[in-house]
Amino acid sequence: MPPAYFYSADRDELEEVLVGALPLGSFPDAIHMEQEITFKAKGDTLIMMSDGLPEAENVNNEMVGYDKTEETIRSLISRSADEIKDGLVDLCNNWLDGNAELKDDMTFVIIKKK
Repeated sequence: MPPAYFYSADRDELEEVLVGALPLGSFPDAIHMEQEITFKAKGDTLIMMSDGLPEAENVNNEMVGYDKTEETIRSLISRSADEIKDGLVDLCNNWLDGNAELKDDMTFVIIKKK
């Protein structure tokens, strides 16, 4: 399961939030972990996503990867939730370069404190 990312505007810090559980909907009786995240300051942002973006492969079978995904999140973090989502979709589209097909879903949930 891909990590979530939490950006603390006060600390100007992006941290990985690792969730040690199966993705939601995997199995009806699966046990899921709960983690509380507190939004304190304007600009605090939580980004959750499926593995579709980091595992998207170009025609050379190279994945976008989690490092490039996190780097892109860092570069977009001051923008609105919609702009962050659009930037992540652009990353995927540029990686695929019109020559490869996305083989998985690409889902984002982005929550930003105003």
